Amino acid sequence: MSYSKLFFVLVLFSLTELLQGALGSCPKIEKRGISLGHEASIASRFDSQECLKFINVKEICSKNTTKVIQQPEKIINSCQQIDRQDQYLLQITTSSTPFPVLCVLHHQLSGDNWLVIQQRLDGSENFYRNWVEYREGFGDLNREFWLGLEHIHQITTSARHELLVEIGNFGQDSFGWARYSRFVVGDESQRFILQELGSYSGTIGDSLTPNLGKRFSTYDNDNERSGWENCAARYKGAWWYDHCYVYGANLNGPYAKTNNHYSIIWWSYGHLKSLGFTRMMLRRVD
Repeated sequence: MSYSKLFFVLVLFSLTELLQGALGSCPKIEKRGISLGHEASIASRFDSQECLKFINVKEICSKNTTKVIQQPEKIINSCQQIDRQDQYLLQITTSSTPFPVLCVLHHQLSGDNWLVIQQRLDGSENFYRNWVEYREGFGDLNREFWLGLEHIHQITTSARHELLVEIGNFGQDSFGWARYSRFVVGDESQRFILQELGSYSGTIGDSLTPNLGKRFSTYDNDNERSGWENCAARYKGAWWYDHCYVYGANLNGPYAKTNNHYSIIWWSYGHLKSLGFTRMMLRRVD
């Protein structure tokens, strides 16, 4: 299945919400999540009616702007335990409190059982947030969200995990991925440093290694080591910045088709070409 067609499905997801808003009502369609590895055929996936089956229409209709739409009920220790794509409560051994996560069961290109930690589809969520919000997480698990640095730290230090980054442009004509064999984020006392990053493979080039060993910064908590400028404030997005170094990645930048530093970028993929879709996912590998 081509990535360009997959990106079309994600864009259709955004357009459907706009259509439903204009109509003022939503059809009763079975709840199903977006899955980049669903078993459906390409032909049925892009039929105008069939496409509606692959989006969370029920969640779109009841969308709120706080944390998540509904509280998951099933508690898991890992996305390895799931039997369908859905929201779950993840219980980490190092934490006494479970927290909501989105698990992807099937991924046609990269295997099964992924946990989504970041997703951007349509610009519906504001990613220019403060330190506390990036630490705790924000957004809607069915749409755009950031899982939270504290949760990401707990997950990546509780067991070995790999990272998958997926990106696509606004033109719907290009889509690709980067995979790292290991991904570890430090704790808050270390300013959630990007502590470990394994070997790279993929189709979009390695733009995350420049951020390795860098501390996370927000507009109100500047941990970038140069000390002469707050990169998060400059680029309107929180990230593991290196001296405002732009030849890497910034997946939390403004959702804008500006083709400059002030947007979502992955440098080795079109340099400053603005991205319209990103998704970061973790998978336990031990």
